[in-house]
Amino acid sequence: MNSLGLWNNPKSVLVRTSKTRFGQQAVERTPYTRRNNMGPCLAKFGKVTIFIGLLKNGLEGKKYRVAQSSIKCYLKGVNYQLITVNLQNDERTREKCQKYKKYLFKRHCIAAEYLKDTDWMLVLDADIGVVNPNHCIEEWIDDRVDVILYERFFNSEISAASFMIRNSDFGRDFLMKWADRELTLHKRWHGLDNGVLHLHVLDTLIPDAIQERKNCHDVWLNATSYETYMAVVSCVRQALGATRLWPGKLRFYRKAHGWVRDGTLTSNKWHDGDFMFHLWKGNNITTDYRAPPFTEMPDPKSCGNGKNGWHWNETKHVDVEEIKARLARYEKSAGETYSSYGKQVFFLTMPVIGQCYPDCEQLT
Repeated sequence: MNSLGLWNNPKSVLVRTSKTRFGQQAVERTPYTRRNNMGPCLAKFGKVTIFIGLLKNGLEGKKYRVAQSSIKCYLKGVNYQLITVNLQNDERTREKCQKYKKYLFKRHCIAAEYLKDTDWMLVLDADIGVVNPNHCIEEWIDDRVDVILYERFFNSEISAASFMIRNSDFGRDFLMKWADRELTLHKRWHGLDNGVLHLHVLDTLIPDAIQERKNCHDVWLNATSYETYMAVVSCVRQALGATRLWPGKLRFYRKAHGWVRDGTLTSNKWHDGDFMFHLWKGNNITTDYRAPPFTEMPDPKSCGNGKNGWHWNETKHVDVEEIKARLARYEKSAGETYSSYGKQVFFLTMPVIGQCYPDCEQLT
């Protein structure tokens, strides 16, 4: 048994319950038509809230002004609620979340509390902005699950930068158990909340995979650098296999298929299917390759009527075939340069039954 008690503690993983604020879980996904010509976003899934946690410099407008201006501009034309929380001093959750010292973990605790007030919550890093407002958040809500994640492109991580959570017992428990992982961090390269997210997802989705879970936890405990941390990502991804949907629990979108992706993958060029971009950290429109594709800052005072307030650099708006070609080249390059530690085949290099035998099937 390892320090997390993974071998004989089935209670350490999440159990699905069907109770939600908005109703019962769907057996089949409820379809949602893509937003057209900046039309209304119909509330098929109840109340949707955007949650952004900020530190002092973000709250004071010293960082992320472009990203935050685009979010505020977008919200003028839809009916979503925005909650912006001071991660260092939130009165509502001060007592509940005081044990978490790292703000990334505290964010999950705070979000779990505010989740009680809505049906679905979209959590965003402060450097995520809207590149194309002609979308609704509901286009990516899958009501067969309670937790929705996405795969980051350049390193195949399951991203912690943004995620969707349903207000349900499972959704709130997922956030709180994720926050509790702060207490398991070791003193080497642990990847913060993104690193332990992989272990959390693995433990939640395949609790019966006793040896595989232990293997990936051991790889994580021994990571000493970004390169060795990539072995953690690969270990978890190999254990999960090709499945992306676990009904009643969780889904994660494939690379570039979620509501957000890193804009730098395509030099901030976008097509009509794109919605949000990650890594907009600046306060001003600049001319480097990381710059958002605007000629002027989105102006929330002018937004809310069609595309008023949005000032795009039209050379950055391209067709889907150009984006597809760019992503294909990036995917090939990322694979070729991926960490050698992450290229291991873990069912060959680590035990499958050698340590858990004869009890490897005890949770199946």
